[in-house]
Amino acid sequence: MTSAGRTPTIALVALACCAAGAGAAEQRLVLDPAATRVSFHLDATLHAAEGTLALVRGEIRFDLSTGSAGGEVVLDATSADTGNDKRDEKLHREVLESDAYPEIVFRPRAVSAAQRGPDSGTVTLTG
Repeated sequence: MTSAGRTPTIALVALACCAAGAGAAEQRLVLDPAATRVSFHLDATLHAAEGTLALVRGEIRFDLSTGSAGGEVVLDATSADTGNDKRDEKLHREVLESDAYPEIVFRPRAVSAAQRGPDSGTVTLTG
């Protein structure tokens, strides 16, 4: 999505819950809209705002051994909610332009992982 010269960037960070040896082959993660929570954090001049977005659909394919990733995550831009009606109105009108761009689409291209413990870590997708 590009609007008025702006290209929004979405950073997707997930807990690594892959079995031992998962880096040896491509993994596939299908996101269930009913069981997936998407949150965001926006820095503003005087304060920061946090909110949520609804997931429309998502599938991520990744191979930790090569660093390659693919798939698509689609978010409903019109569902963005910070809990403040006035701020949300401005967010939809001036930042997301959700009337013109009702979906936010993220297509991962690369993956990296950092293990924090034997069963936890962080997987970062860029795209």
